[in-house]
Amino acid sequence: MTETEWLTNADSNQFEDFLRGTVSYRKLRLFAVACFRPFSHLCTDVRSQNALRTSEEYADGMVELYALISAHLYATDVLDNVPAPASDTYHYAVDAAYFAVQLARPSLLFRDGEVDIDPIDVFRLTDGISYLSGHAKNNFGIDATFDKAVLQKGIAIEKERQCRLLRDIFCNPFRPVAIEPEWSTSTVVSLAEGIYAEKAFDRLPILADALQDAGCDNENILSHCRGEGPHVRGC
Repeated sequence: MTETEWLTNADSNQFEDFLRGTVSYRKLRLFAVACFRPFSHLCTDVRSQNALRTSEEYADGMVELYALISAHLYATDVLDNVPAPASDTYHYAVDAAYFAVQLARPSLLFRDGEVDIDPIDVFRLTDGISYLSGHAKNNFGIDATFDKAVLQKGIAIEKERQCRLLRDIFCNPFRPVAIEPEWSTSTVVSLAEGIYAEKAFDRLPILADALQDAGCDNENILSHCRGEGPHVRGC
């Protein structure tokens, strides 16, 4: 893959081979969660919602493996009886419950003694999520008139969104950034930690100003913080 392809590809599946073995499992898991989050409202059971939250927390080292396994098992129980939402979206509630299970599923891959998600699983999940998005363009209605062109357009839009998320989380591997120690002032660290913990990514331009005050002159970092995003955990 070239840098131009990295910056312009609109199909997240095209990144799979390039990323395999070169990026952290943490970021892969956070990427998968970020892709599904716009559809998390379709999870009508708290166990499914907890699975999504626990997967993200496990990626960031906030919970141990047993918590992830527990969340996965509880979310799996939901599949036997998915609560129907108030609107005509039951079929998609089932899909959402399934995705919640998969997002909290520990993999059998081991790395440095830790169990984590399989990169192949990530891109299978995001591919499935793109189809969920495509069907959303058909108004989520079970009895709605199916339009293949609308489905395909919805899939393409979702895949392009996933690519933007992917570039936010993994940055540009062709232009690696080195963080100078002197930039990590108490103000910068406090702002960064607060933004991440609270998912307050709208405050990133403030972080960019603080970094600049600390002597950061790396335009890639500053423009990323001041850019429109999207910005998600793992950014």
